[in-house]
Amino acid sequence: MPQIHSSSQARHAVADASQNEALDWFLKLQADPDNSALKQAFVVWKDSEPDNESRYLEVLLLWDKMGKVDEAAVTPQHGTGHLLKPVGKTPLSKGYCWLGASLCCVLLMLMVFVPASVLVPLSDADFVTDSAQHSIFRLEDGSRLYMSGGTAVAVEMSPTSRTVHLLRGEAFFEVVKDPLRPFRVMAGDTVTVAVGTAFNIRLGDRQVTVSLTEGVVDTAAGGEPVRLNAGQELRYRHGKFDVQAGSARYWPAWKRGTASVEDMPVSELVTLLNRHYAAVIRSVDPRLTDARVSGILPLDDLPTALKMLQQTLGIRHITLSDSLVLLHR
Repeated sequence: MPQIHSSSQARHAVADASQNEALDWFLKLQADPDNSALKQAFVVWKDSEPDNESRYLEVLLLWDKMGKVDEAAVTPQHGTGHLLKPVGKTPLSKGYCWLGASLCCVLLMLMVFVPASVLVPLSDADFVTDSAQHSIFRLEDGSRLYMSGGTAVAVEMSPTSRTVHLLRGEAFFEVVKDPLRPFRVMAGDTVTVAVGTAFNIRLGDRQVTVSLTEGVVDTAAGGEPVRLNAGQELRYRHGKFDVQAGSARYWPAWKRGTASVEDMPVSELVTLLNRHYAAVIRSVDPRLTDARVSGILPLDDLPTALKMLQQTLGIRHITLSDSLVLLHR
């Protein structure tokens, strides 16, 4: 039976072929920069299709960012959802195509764009979850610790204190009441103290978010004390904090299969997605670093999450395998 391809599939096939051709031309010009005939042939190819030049420039941009561009390879310039929304004044172009990089390029990009959270030392962690893994632990005092994907904590229990260090990721705490031993969670520059309550803490690359579901907690954000009541949420970033109304539901968003983000940099969003999906997700476009988003994304449906990013922000993706997704503009 003959296969039927949609017009969209056909366009993607043509784009992928053009991307590969752009990479081939770049490598040829790198290898033989003084070949006049090669340069003339390149100009013919570049002018043969409207998008060829932009795709070639994307190759140059990528290698320039990695410090790999050889000036001799630069040829003559003549002829040449309602659930998620962008924040701020940095609109993203939806018509900009990115290179389907070769394996060599991919390895270099992964070396350059590894998220900071991946580098957090976990030698002192008592409990660790892998990406896309959710776990529940019962502490020795009877309190329950619900850990999201890519999370690590260290626990210290003594006759006079209970301290949990959130080293990475996100966790929800159901604290057993013990007035003689306050329950303390340290995350970044914040300290949250509770006697008997339920709350969630997310430690991002640039922000700590404390969401209180039940009871009362005292949080010190950058040394300044703040009292939270049930239903309130504290966000601490760049040495400043603000308190807002949070979710009235008992379970945090991640346990309901969603991620609620507010004015979050795309770089931090990538870190968040990497904690909840088994595939490795990387941003390979430096221009995405300062873009910010607010809204809700699914944490149990990667194709839908990627589709929402493309439709609302123009953030495209290349799926190189079931375990590697590259984001670009």
